[in-house]
Amino acid sequence: MRGMGPKRVLGLALGETAIHLAAVQAARRSGTVAHWAVLELTPQAGWAQPQELGRRLGQVLHQRHWTGWPAVVGLPGRWVLMKPCVIPPAPPTAVAGILRLAIEQEYHSDAREWAFDFTGELGGKQKTSLLVAATPQSRISAVMAMLQAAGLHASAVTATVLALAPPQATSETGALLYLAADGVELAVRSGGQMCAVEHLPQTPGQPAARLLAQPDSADALASQIKRVLATLNGTAEPAKTLMVWTDSALQGLPPGRLGERTGLQVRIVSGPAAMGVKAADTAAPCPAEAAAAVALAALALEHRRPAIDFLHSRLAVQAQPWLTRPRLLAAAAAALAILLLGGYFVGDWYLQNRAVNDLQAQLTLLKNPLEAAQSNLDRTNLARGWYDARPPILDCVRDLTLSFANAGQIWATSLMVRDDLTGTLAGKAQDEKAVGDLLDRLRASKRFASVGLLYERRAERNSRVMSFALTFVNNGAE
Repeated sequence: MRGMGPKRVLGLALGETAIHLAAVQAARRSGTVAHWAVLELTPQAGWAQPQELGRRLGQVLHQRHWTGWPAVVGLPGRWVLMKPCVIPPAPPTAVAGILRLAIEQEYHSDAREWAFDFTGELGGKQKTSLLVAATPQSRISAVMAMLQAAGLHASAVTATVLALAPPQATSETGALLYLAADGVELAVRSGGQMCAVEHLPQTPGQPAARLLAQPDSADALASQIKRVLATLNGTAEPAKTLMVWTDSALQGLPPGRLGERTGLQVRIVSGPAAMGVKAADTAAPCPAEAAAAVALAALALEHRRPAIDFLHSRLAVQAQPWLTRPRLLAAAAAALAILLLGGYFVGDWYLQNRAVNDLQAQLTLLKNPLEAAQSNLDRTNLARGWYDARPPILDCVRDLTLSFANAGQIWATSLMVRDDLTGTLAGKAQDEKAVGDLLDRLRASKRFASVGLLYERRAERNSRVMSFALTFVNNGAE
């Protein structure tokens, strides 16, 4: 495996009962080599005590000389909510804003208690299907506290199951089944991107061999897989293959009833070799969680961005840094110019002092005419600025205001207008008729074009108040 990333990376596959670690490093002659270890959680050092858990993790890293490595963290499926979201045709720069608006409408004030990210192609001339991921901020805070106590720096925090697709399979359409100790996770890929990820309910601690070999367990698992695939009919290409990630001790286990019941071509894979990574110690079987940790580390080793990254979310508002290199150079040049010119002006002040006194006397005589002239000039400049140079956005806001009914049946809650006078308007109404009347008035107006409805739904379950959002183009035509 070759990449432009770091030469050695740690992968951490988190779980509710254990943390699996994998140290993957690049070697000149043997490609990449992986070592793995496991840290069992205890009542005294668990997720309720992230600092103590981090200290125990730091001891394990110190014993194996893995300290100071960058880490890629994978969250278990129980911690992450995945939900598909269909976005109407929109430029890529507007997709993040539309998703943030949809999240605020769905989560309301609880949105600040969650971390969000999404995966999928941005924008286009047709509607786009994206996969939005959410995890509680408390989980992210506990993970970061553990890493800080262990002396680790996280380069990414993602969902473990999203890292298990081998690089050569990223453009294929198929399903991936991850048999972990904490549960079973199913991911479906279509058209080169993830379209569904779901945690399948299973008995915790149930051996993977029973899920694959026992008829009753295999039938139940197949029914859940078929249910998830059935929900994607019409929105994604039908899956034909099923890749099952399990322990390396079960590598030779035949697919059996799982393939018969699902109608998919089942392939059982395990161990670092499935990711193109050589295992440094092949004496002990590699558990599925350790292979997942190897897959997480391989992402950073090959300089590949995770499909979901809660630390570097594409939904986060990017703040522009104030102290940039050009600004620092400009400030230094300005300070030098002020220092040089300051000495000149101090000397010149003494020479111009008498002339200033004379001008002050003349100014006193002209004070009243000057104030009158200045007042006229200010009024003229104010009127000229209003009629000659007022921004077009004012006319756009005025046109939108006039389009609302005077009876108070509909009102706006947010408005976004861009420089090209395209915008998005969100609001609420007492009923559906008020929303329809607003759309009819906007479409009938010559000052608006391309008026489209993004969504219309009830704001609360037992309320008639409707929430809506629409897009428009203000052309300023009379």
